[in-house]
Amino acid sequence: LTVQTAGPSQVVFESVQTRATVELEAFRVSCRGANAERLVGQISQKLLQVRSDRLRIDAFKRVGLREIRTRRFEVSTGLIAPFNSLITGAFTGNLLADSKATAFSCGIKQESETSGLSASIRTEERETLLTVPWEVRNVVPVSLPKRHLVVFDSDYYTIGTTRRDALNLEDWAPQAGRIIKRYWKRVLQ
Repeated sequence: LTVQTAGPSQVVFESVQTRATVELEAFRVSCRGANAERLVGQISQKLLQVRSDRLRIDAFKRVGLREIRTRRFEVSTGLIAPFNSLITGAFTGNLLADSKATAFSCGIKQESETSGLSASIRTEERETLLTVPWEVRNVVPVSLPKRHLVVFDSDYYTIGTTRRDALNLEDWAPQAGRIIKRYWKRVLQ
C-alpha cells in the first residue's frame, strides 16, 4: 500500500486491489478480487494494531464487515422477473394502467444483543460516460453500454463495546463473511 492522499483528518492508502482509509473516528479497508476477504482481515488487523497502539485505544464501539456483490445482466429484460414473487399485489395492482415493475429494492436490519446484520438487494442500471476529445468523438464512443445489475449489499457488525485485546480481525472478518453468505443463501432459496 502507498499513500495516495494525506490530510489532517484523513489518510488514504492504495494498491491495485486494496484501498485503506484512516480517519479520526474510523478506518475502512476495501478490497476486490479473489483474495478480498483474506486481505480485508489482514490489512484491518495491521491498521488496528498501529492505530490502537499509537493512539492508546483499548476498546471500539463498532466493528463491521460490509460486503457488496453484484450480478451483471446484459439487458434489463428479465432483470426484475426473479423478484416478482416478492412484489405483492399491493405494489403491482392497478396503480398505473399498463405498467410494469422496472426496478426492485428491499432491505432488512436484524440485531441481537451482540451483533447485527443489515442487508439489501436492489436492481441498478449504470452507465459510464467518457470524456473524449472533440477530434475523435466520431471514432471513439462517448459512453459504454449500460450495465444492468442486481446488487447484494450486506453489513455485519458488533453492537456494544469490543475490547481491543479480544479482537482479531484476521479471524473475525472471514467469520463475518461466512455469516453474510449463510444469510443470502437462506434468503435466496
